[in-house]
Amino acid sequence: MSVRTGTAAALLLLVLGQAALAQTPPPASPEPVNKDAKCLALGVAMNTSANNDDRTRAAGNLLTYFYLGRISAAGKQVDLDRALEAVRTETRNGAGPLRDDCSALFTAAQGLTVARPDPADTPAPAPSRTIPAPSAP
Repeated sequence: MSVRTGTAAALLLLVLGQAALAQTPPPASPEPVNKDAKCLALGVAMNTSANNDDRTRAAGNLLTYFYLGRISAAGKQVDLDRALEAVRTETRNGAGPLRDDCSALFTAAQGLTVARPDPADTPAPAPSRTIPAPSAP
C-alpha cells in the first residue's frame, strides 16, 4: 500500500466515522480547532505535498494515523477543512513549533526518547582500584 493510498484510506475512515457521529447536533458556535485536529491536518499536509521527500511523507503518514486514532478514540468530530486552514495560518513562518509539539506527543506515546539525557542525571564513574602486580620471586 502506498503512502498516499494509506492516507486516503485513513481519511475515508475519518469521514465515515464522522457520518456515524453526525446524529448529534453541532454546537451553537464552532469550537476552536484543537491540537489533535491540527496535528492530523499537519500529517496530511506533510504526506501529500509534492515538495516533501519520502522521509517527510512517511513521517506525515505516521502522524496522520496516530492522530486519526486519538480523535477516533475520543469520539470527536473534526472539520478537516478548518483544521487545514488553521495549520496553514499557524505555519506561515514555518511548521517548526507545531511539528515539534505533534512529534513530541507521538514519540512520548510510542515510548521513544528524542531528548538527550541530562548530564546531571548521569552517575559519576566508580573510582578505579589499582591492584599491584605480583612481585617477582
